[in-house]
Amino acid sequence: MTENLSASRWMVLTIILLVQFQIQLVTFAPAAVASPIISNLQLTRTEFGLIMSALNITIVICQVLGSVLVDRAGPRLGLFFGVALLGIGAAVLLGVYSLRFLIVGRVLQELASASVIR
Repeated sequence: MTENLSASRWMVLTIILLVQFQIQLVTFAPAAVASPIISNLQLTRTEFGLIMSALNITIVICQVLGSVLVDRAGPRLGLFFGVALLGIGAAVLLGVYSLRFLIVGRVLQELASASVIR
């Protein structure tokens, strides 16, 4: 019994670490490829700054909402919803063609980050 319990705890820890790593990639990756994003979407540097700032604004707002979700639904369900939103946000970003969709994808990812971080 103790060996099974210990193995499952390591698995949960591994999943949480991978999710946290993905959140860091989502947070900082657009800055690393700013030039191609700006040129492909024909954005100004101000609009790109808005994209990067949308992340922080969303975290501030959704940290409370993520806390309520985790407190009411439990940590497992909160982690599941967080990972699902990260995936949906990433899928939106794959097909982005305008500033509006780029911001929507970033907001979805940060909704997820706020619930997972909690």
